[in-house]
Amino acid sequence: MRAPAPPFELSIGDLVLEGMTPGARQVCAAAFSAEFELIVLNRGTASFAKQDHSEWQLPTLTLPAHTGDQPRRVGRALAVALYEALHYAGEGR
Repeated sequence: MRAPAPPFELSIGDLVLEGMTPGARQVCAAAFSAEFELIVLNRGTASFAKQDHSEWQLPTLTLPAHTGDQPRRVGRALAVALYEALHYAGEGR
């Protein structure tokens, strides 16, 4: 059984979703949140939660999306991109 992950708080200043209707933005944001939670539960936070940083400023993540991409797909892709950015920042890359 996996040990519980250390607590951490993720605060996103702005999640800009250009070119989506308000309803699609809500679907995308919900998919992002759910996918990020699943990734953390499955992969853990060891690479970044144990760091002695009270706050990190990550660069802006830009995810190219194509016309017609489903909001859920975009939200899931954003979650993966954010997790990878945190992982690499935690490893000092």
